[in-house]
Amino acid sequence: MLNKEQFLAKLNAAVESLGFDKRRVIISHGGASMMHNLRKETEDIDVSIPKEYWDLLIENGCEVKVLPAREYVSEVKIIEYMGVDFHLEGNVDPRDLMCFYGYAVTKQLRLLRDRIALGREKDVSDIMKLKQLSRFLNSCEQSRMWSICHQHRGTATA
Repeated sequence: MLNKEQFLAKLNAAVESLGFDKRRVIISHGGASMMHNLRKETEDIDVSIPKEYWDLLIENGCEVKVLPAREYVSEVKIIEYMGVDFHLEGNVDPRDLMCFYGYAVTKQLRLLRDRIALGREKDVSDIMKLKQLSRFLNSCEQSRMWSICHQHRGTATA
C-alpha cells in the first residue's frame, strides 16, 4: 500500500525519467481518491496519458497488458513502467479534471462514475463517501450505485 507521499514520489520518478509534462498526466482511481482525501492509501498508481506519450513507451520497448472487458467496463490496456500503470487517455472532458501537485486529477463526480462502472467491493467505501453527489448522476448510474451499495452492505464505512 502507498500513502500519498509514497505515491507522489513513485509517480514523480517515473514521469521525470520519461520527460513527460505532469500537467498531461491524469491521476485516476485510487490515486484520485487519495488526492480527494477519501482514503489514506492505495494499492497501485493508475494514470492516463495522451497517445504521444503512450507511443513513446511502446517505442522504448514497454509491453502492453490487456485486461478483458467486463459487464460495465470496456477492455483496458495498461503499460507498467517503474511501478506506474499507464493507461491510454480516452476522451477526457477537461471539466472532469482539477489540478493537484501539478498533475491533472479526476474530479469527485468523475471518480464516482468510474467507481460505479467498476462496481468492485474495494470501491464501495469511496462510493459511500461520494454518494452525496448522486443527484448529478443519470437514473441508470443512480440505480447501479444503490445496487452496488446494497450488494456490499456492511463492507464499507461512510
